[in-house]
Amino acid sequence: MNFFENDIKIVKKYFNAIGFDFDEDFRFDVFKEFIYSAAGMFKDLDPTIYNQELITKFKTIRYLNECYSDFEQRSLYAQKVYSKDFLSAQEAYMAEKHTFDTLKSELQMLITKEQTLSEKRKMMEAQFTDQENPIPADQRDTFEEELKKTRRDHVDAIHMIGTHRQKLEEIQALLQAFEEQHKEEFLRYFNEMKEKLTHQYSESLNYFGFDFNEALFRNSELSGPIQRFKREAGIQGNIDLCKYVEYYLRNVILEALADINHKERLLNAKRYCERKGNH
Repeated sequence: MNFFENDIKIVKKYFNAIGFDFDEDFRFDVFKEFIYSAAGMFKDLDPTIYNQELITKFKTIRYLNECYSDFEQRSLYAQKVYSKDFLSAQEAYMAEKHTFDTLKSELQMLITKEQTLSEKRKMMEAQFTDQENPIPADQRDTFEEELKKTRRDHVDAIHMIGTHRQKLEEIQALLQAFEEQHKEEFLRYFNEMKEKLTHQYSESLNYFGFDFNEALFRNSELSGPIQRFKREAGIQGNIDLCKYVEYYLRNVILEALADINHKERLLNAKRYCERKGNH
């Protein structure tokens, strides 16, 4: 079982394709909403800027982002993955678990049987010793034999319950020993892989997000409708992501700043652009 098999294939394809011609300070998680916002606005203003190359670049970041979000959700609880995915893939463990579950079901049936036999025995013993309503003499021997059989069956049921409980305790101890033996190693591997894949997903999104962003604003310079928007918005020079962020910040509504995470991304975007402007 390799829980990360599909993620490894995805990041291998995209992480290995990362070039060196991009701003390493650019973070997709900071600028994602600005990129998507600009992409949507520019498409509304002039759909023709979306040539096949730009469409492909957009599909790449959307696909990578969806895969990364799914990866984050699936890998959130390592203990759950260990119990649900890792242990269920261990044949020897699952065979013992099946035996345990079978014995547990049998034990429940034995307990029900013992309770039924106990009630039957008590009722028959009371009937056998009842002086007011005695069993007819011609039926007493037959009844006594049936009572003896019920007692034997009851004792056998109690014995089998004890045997099943002992077996269940033994198997449960084996299962717990297996779980504890492999848990630490699994969690170490899991967390190492999660950290590595998180880095590779993030770097892939940073690179391909930057690549799409550059292509989007480069294409926008060739668009008449977007150039009109730029003049009306008071944007000087060639439009780029930081100028769009500046435009966004001028027009952001106060309610949006109530979201702490959104506000933090806005501040991080502003800091990035300020650093860029100082270089």
